[in-house]
Amino acid sequence: MFNSSPDIYRSFEKVLVAQNRLEAALEVAEQGRISWLKNLLANHLLVKTETFPDFSPLSSPQIQQIAKTAGITLVYYSVLYDRSQFYQFYRFNFGNESAYIYPTNLLIWLLKTTGEIIFKQVDLKPFWQQEQISLGGLVRSIREFSDNADRKNYEIYRQNLAYLYQLLIEPIADLLPQDPEAVVGFIPQDFLFLVPFAALVSSEQKYLIEKHTIVTLPSLGMLNFFQQKTKPKNSSQKSVLVVGNADFSNLSLPTLRLNEQPKNERVAIAIATLFKTTPVLGKRATKTNILNQITAAKIIHLASQGFLSDEGSITGAIALAPEKESRGLLTIRNWLNLQLQAELIVLSGCDTKPGNIWGHGGEILATTLLIQGAESVILSLWSLPDAPQEILFSEFYLYFLAYGNKPQALRQAMLATMKRYPHPKYWSGFALFGVC
Repeated sequence: MFNSSPDIYRSFEKVLVAQNRLEAALEVAEQGRISWLKNLLANHLLVKTETFPDFSPLSSPQIQQIAKTAGITLVYYSVLYDRSQFYQFYRFNFGNESAYIYPTNLLIWLLKTTGEIIFKQVDLKPFWQQEQISLGGLVRSIREFSDNADRKNYEIYRQNLAYLYQLLIEPIADLLPQDPEAVVGFIPQDFLFLVPFAALVSSEQKYLIEKHTIVTLPSLGMLNFFQQKTKPKNSSQKSVLVVGNADFSNLSLPTLRLNEQPKNERVAIAIATLFKTTPVLGKRATKTNILNQITAAKIIHLASQGFLSDEGSITGAIALAPEKESRGLLTIRNWLNLQLQAELIVLSGCDTKPGNIWGHGGEILATTLLIQGAESVILSLWSLPDAPQEILFSEFYLYFLAYGNKPQALRQAMLATMKRYPHPKYWSGFALFGVC
C-alpha cells in the first residue's frame, strides 16, 4: 500500500512536473515503480534480491528507444495522492496500516512508436467536488456492479465506465492510433490495474475494445526486460496444460468461500477439446500434479478459482485440490521457484476480494510469471459465468491458433462474446499482460 518509498518518488514526480521537467518526472515514476515491486517481493514474499532482474534506472533516451522497439503506443499512468485530504467512505485497511484512497492528480505520459513523449495531467479534485466521485470509488463501483446485471445497474455501470473513459482516455484519445488493430499498451498503477480498459465507454458510446487492441504492461522496465530476452523458437508441437474445476471443497480459507464460486469444468473441457488434449479436473488437479507438468507446457490454462488480493499472509493464489501434505494453494512464491517456457498462461478463474480495489495481487502475479519465463499472461479481473467464458476462450484460441496474435485474438473474442452477452461484465473482465 502506501509506504515511504512510493510517497517519496511520487512527491518528486509532482515537483518535477511543476518545474515542467516532464521526461525527468517519467524517469522518476518508473524508478518508483520498480523500487516498490522489489521492496514488496523482498519484504512481503521474502524473495532474495539477487534473483530479481537487474532493472537499472532508465533515462529518457532509453525510454524513447524502448517505445520505438516495442512498436506499440504506450500509455503510462501515475496516481498522486494527498495524505492531508481523505474521505471516510474510501478508507480501507491493509494489515495495521490505514490507506486513504483519495487520488488528487493523474499523470499520463503517452509514448508514440516514434519515441515521442507527450504529457497530460488530470486534476481529479474538481471531478470529486462536482460529481462526488473518486477515481478509486469508480473502479470499486465497476467491480461491485459486475455482480448484478439488471437494467438499472447496467445504466449506472455504463455511466461509470464513461466517467473512467473521461478521466483515463479522453486526455490522450486523439493521440491514439486510428487503426483498431494497432496495439495500445497501458501501464497502470495501483487500483488502475483493476480497470477493465476494454469496456471504457467513449463519448460516441463505443467501447474502447471496438476502437483499439489492448495489452497491459507492469512497467517500462518489464517491457525492456522482454525486449532483452532471447525469444525461444516456437515448435510446431505445443504441449498444453488445461486445468479446470479443481476439487478444493476441503480447502479452508476463513474469509474467502471459494466453494461457492461457479465451476469451470465446462470451460476447461471446451478448451482441451480444441487442443485435442485431456484436461486435469476435480481431485486430479492437485498442486503436485500441476507442478509436475507446468514447467514443460507451452500453453497453460488454469480454469480454477483463485484470488488476487491478500488472504491472510498470502498475496494471490490459485486454489487446487488439497493433498495430505499440501492445502492446494499455488501461490506467487511457488511460481517464483519455477522456470517457465510458456508462450501463454491464462488464469481464468481468479478474482479480487469484494471491496478490495487494490490491484497489487494481479500486478505482482502477472509480473512474477513474466519474470519466470512466460511470454504473455491473461488474468481475470473478476469471476465470470461458464457460458460467456466458454464462448470467449473458444473464439480466442481459434483465432490464436490460426494467426498467432494474442492481443488481436483477445479483441476478436471479446467482440464475439459481446454479441451474445452485451453486458461488459460478461466479456471485459480479462487483461492480457506481456508481449504481443
